[in-house]
Amino acid sequence: MEALSLGTYPIVVVSAVKGVTDLLLAFAETGKGAYLDEVAAKYAGVFSVEESRVRDHLRDVEGIGGRGDPMSKDAIVSIGERLSCMLLAEELSRHGVEARCIEKPLLTDSNFGNASPLEVVFRPERGLSVVPGFVGIDSEGRWTTLGRGGSDLTATFIASRLGIRNVVLMTDVNGIHSVDPGTCSGAVTVPRMSVWEAIEFSSLRGKGFHPRTFEPVMGTDIVVHITSLEGGGTTIAGSMAPPHMKVVVPNRHGSYVIGYNFDDLPSYRLVGKFTAFSDMDPCELHKRYVLPLFNA
Repeated sequence: MEALSLGTYPIVVVSAVKGVTDLLLAFAETGKGAYLDEVAAKYAGVFSVEESRVRDHLRDVEGIGGRGDPMSKDAIVSIGERLSCMLLAEELSRHGVEARCIEKPLLTDSNFGNASPLEVVFRPERGLSVVPGFVGIDSEGRWTTLGRGGSDLTATFIASRLGIRNVVLMTDVNGIHSVDPGTCSGAVTVPRMSVWEAIEFSSLRGKGFHPRTFEPVMGTDIVVHITSLEGGGTTIAGSMAPPHMKVVVPNRHGSYVIGYNFDDLPSYRLVGKFTAFSDMDPCELHKRYVLPLFNA
């Protein structure tokens, strides 16, 4: 979930319930209705709604499952975020929060499956605006998607177009880690990263971010905070901050390192302005050269 704030009119960008996008993609490829049954069960397990009601909303895409073409896939897959938007707004309203779902927040191009946002087609009003991430419509009114991880891009794009200065990206871990904790020991949270470093990090699909997540932030005063319900996290802002090497990303031939000075490494080659490649094992590189910078 992503949260933005424009004065007193907050915006929440929502994703599909976990696992739903994969189920919808399977339905798009096969046309098997059992996948839609699973989608309905997942939403009924999260929201105060009967499975039959969710299934009614899914009837809009029943007839196009199995076609497999990009336009049909986007129409099917987009319904996950749209359901989250509608059901969350309803749930909040039942608890006394004034909320509305903005089902079509973005105008995009027609590059189905990897569309680029062009315009924000709504303005926040009184109360909370709930927006489906990852989703837009093209100039002919057809559903489009921005690609996996597109909810993050939705949030930063909306912020850049509406003049919003603060964006919070809620994830399952508290911020960007110095290395994947599931791969290497000793991972720590990176407290601050420049926009330029974040752009190159996301281009490597670091932390599962959409590769264009931070591009709308370039040249603005937007501050992005990546956090979780546990608190803490990573702040993305325009200026450089220590340490000079921040994140190690595994590569099948060695490691990528994100930062702005790599002279501590015994050997490396630049593959971006803020990315170096080393043939060292990522865990060893992190332990010897990156982790000590956080402990200094």
